[in-house]
Amino acid sequence: MKRASRPSLLLWLATATSPAVLGCGLNQEGVRPHAEIISYPASAVVDASGDWLFVANSNADLRYNDGTLIALRVARAKEDRLNRGVTIDGTFVAAETCPSINYVRSLGESPDYCCIDPLDPYILNCDERRYVEKRSSIRIGSFAAGMVRQDPPCSIDPADACQTCVGPAAQGPSGPTSRLLIAVRGDTSLTYVDVTPEGPDHDLTLDCVGDNTDSSNDNEEFASCDDAHRIVDTESALALTTSDPDPPLVRFPDEPYALALDEEKGLLYAGHLAGSTTRPGSGGVSLFDVAAVSDVMKAPRFIASFPVFAANASGLVGVTSLRWEPGRAVFATSRYLPMVTGLSATAALGCPLRKGDMEPIREVALFGNGETFATSLAGSETRGIQFVKSMVGTEEVEHAFVLQRLPPAVVDFYNGLPNQVIEVCQSPTFLQKNNAGDRLFVNCFDSGEIFVINPFVPRVERIFSVGRGPASLVFPENDPTVAYVVGFGDNNISVIDIAPGSPTQYHVVQRIGFPNSVPR
Repeated sequence: MKRASRPSLLLWLATATSPAVLGCGLNQEGVRPHAEIISYPASAVVDASGDWLFVANSNADLRYNDGTLIALRVARAKEDRLNRGVTIDGTFVAAETCPSINYVRSLGESPDYCCIDPLDPYILNCDERRYVEKRSSIRIGSFAAGMVRQDPPCSIDPADACQTCVGPAAQGPSGPTSRLLIAVRGDTSLTYVDVTPEGPDHDLTLDCVGDNTDSSNDNEEFASCDDAHRIVDTESALALTTSDPDPPLVRFPDEPYALALDEEKGLLYAGHLAGSTTRPGSGGVSLFDVAAVSDVMKAPRFIASFPVFAANASGLVGVTSLRWEPGRAVFATSRYLPMVTGLSATAALGCPLRKGDMEPIREVALFGNGETFATSLAGSETRGIQFVKSMVGTEEVEHAFVLQRLPPAVVDFYNGLPNQVIEVCQSPTFLQKNNAGDRLFVNCFDSGEIFVINPFVPRVERIFSVGRGPASLVFPENDPTVAYVVGFGDNNISVIDIAPGSPTQYHVVQRIGFPNSVPR
C-alpha cells in the first residue's frame, strides 16, 4: 500500500471548514488507534434498523497510524437518555451531575458511565465506550471523508447479460447484508466494508478482511481493511470489452471527498475535492459500478473519472458535495465556482460478456444533463443543494436551495433562477434536509451552531449551539424525532431533539463521548 507524506493538523483544521486536505498518508508504523473511541469523526451513517450508527474517524492529528470505523449502539444510548438515572443493565446508573465543567473521563476508568451536564440539565453526557461494539471496530486509512450505506439492491442475472433487476441481493444469516462505502483521502481509495446483522438482538459484524473478531481486539490490534477492500486501481477506464489479456491499470484520482449512491442504477459517484488543469482527471467525479450480480454484492468496479466543472481563473477544479435525487439526476457542487450542475449516467448492460466471465459488463458514461444552478453571487464554493416541493393552490411547485460558502448564504431558486438570498453563518459546511422534508439545516463549523431554515417562507427560524466543529448531520430513517451531529471539533456525537412541539426541540439532549478538543 503506497503512502505519501503527512500534513499537519493545522492544515487539516484549516481545510476542514472548506474542507480540503492534500492527498496524503502515513510513512511510519506509528501507534495503533484505539478500537473504542471517537477521534476527529468525519462522517457517520445510520443502519436500516436505526439501532447502530457507524462513525468514520479521520485520525486528523495523525497520532495513530490509521483512522477507524466504529459501530455505536445508539439504541442503547436512547435507553440511557430516556431513563436518565435509572439502572439499565445492572452495571450503570446515571443519576449524578458530572464532577466538573468540561469533564473528560479517563480511559482507565469504567466505560459504563453517564452524568448530567453541570451547565445544562437537559444534556446527558456519556462515555462512548459504553456503546461501541469493540469486536467490530476496523482500521481504515487516515482522513476518511464521505460515507454512504448501500442496502441489498436489485441484482443482475448473469445468465442474461441484457436483463436487469431480478430480485434482492446479498442475504445474510439474520437478514440482508448491507455495505458501507467510504472515501479515504490519506491512502487514496474507495474503501468498502460489509455489514451483516446477527441474531435477534440486532448485533452485527463489520468485515473488510477475513475474520476481524479474534481476540487480538482485546489488545487493540484490530483488523485493518485489506487491499482487496481498498479500490485504487482497476483493469479498465471504461466498461468496454477488450482483447488485451493484461489491460493497463487505471488509478483512482486523489482527494475523494463526497459520495452519492444512485440506488436505481447501481452506480456510485465520488467527487474529488481538489484538482487542476495541470493534472488530467483530477477534481472531477469518478464513477463506480456497484450493482449486484446473481444476488452477490461484488467489489465496486471503478469505471472512470469525468470532468464536471470548468476551471476557475487559476486553473483549479473541485467538487464539494454530491446529491442523488431519485428518478432525476446526481447534482454536484463546485468548490471554486458559485454553481451546481446536474449529472446523468448511461447504465445499459453490455453484450457480449467480458473475457469469458459469466458476468455482464455495463457500458456507463457520465455527462452533464444541462440542469445548472448559478447563484449569481460574487464568490465561490457551493456546499450543497436540496429540493423542496410545496402546493400553490392545486399546483405543485419545486424550489431548489443552494448553500454557498463565500459569501455565506442559502440561495432559493424557482424555475431554475435565483429567487431569494438567505444569509447564514460564517464557514457553513453542508446543507441538509430532515426526513419530513420541511426544514433545511446548515452546519456552522466555526461557530459550532446549526441554522434551521423554513424553506416555505423562506427564512432562518432557529439557531442553536451543538459544540465545536460540527461536520455534518445524520437523520435516522425510522426516527424523525432526533438527529446526530458529527462533532469533529469535540470528538463526539451529539443527539439533538428535532421533534416538533417538544420542550427540548432544537437542543442537544445527549452527547456520546465527552466533548474535548483532542481525542482521549
